[in-house]
Order: sequence, then C-alpha cells, then structure tokens
Amino acid sequence: MTDHFFPSPDVLQRLHAGPLGDHIDSFSRLLLEQGYASRTAKEKIRLVADLSRWLERKQLQVIDLDEEKISEFLKFQANHYAPNRYEHSTFRALLRHLLGADIIPHPAPPVDDSALGRIESDFGRYLT
Repeated sequence: MTDHFFPSPDVLQRLHAGPLGDHIDSFSRLLLEQGYASRTAKEKIRLVADLSRWLERKQLQVIDLDEEKISEFLKFQANHYAPNRYEHSTFRALLRHLLGADIIPHPAPPVDDSALGRIESDFGRYLT
C-alpha cells in the first residue's frame, strides 16, 4: 500500500526498515482511507519510518512503543531536525492504529492512590 505514495523500490525499502516496517503498509492504507492528501500522507509515513529507524537504533521493538517512547523520539528530533507540524497527530494516529490491531499492549489504567481513590476502589470492589 505504501507504494501508492512512494513508487521507488529504494525508498520503499528504507520506509520498511525497523520494527515498524511491517506495519507501514497498514498505516499507509489508513491514511489513504481517511482521505489525506498525498503530500500530507507522505510526510506522515516518513515520520513513522523515522520513528521506526530510531526504535531500531535504540534496540526497541514495536511492543515497547508508547507515549513515553514517542516523547523521547520527539525530543531527539527537536535536537536534530526542524519540527514537523504533523508529528503529534501522526503519532497519536499511529498509537491508535497499533492499539486497535492489538500490536502493542493497552496502557495500564492509572492507579489513584489518594484517600478518595482508595475509597472509590474499595467501593467498586464492594459493588462487584
């Protein structure tokens, strides 16, 4: 599906590098289905490919990807490249896509350890 946006075999090979390489086509399909302009979709796909290569350099797998890792990547990007206006929306969509396909685990719900949080938790257990 990525070949719809990038017909060059060399570019396709680079885009499919890293832990997210197996998922770049399904993400490209999502962008196409959502009606993104070709130019915008290309930028989003390149961002995901950049993230994938960064994950590979850090020796991380797809299942390690979460908001914290994306924040680390964005800090790295900010130190080395000009910001991209599509970064945040692209990575939110990528996480939703990977979560929806059960490729990455859903984050654990935050635990409220305050007095009120413990009362709510105890009451919830009581009700069950």
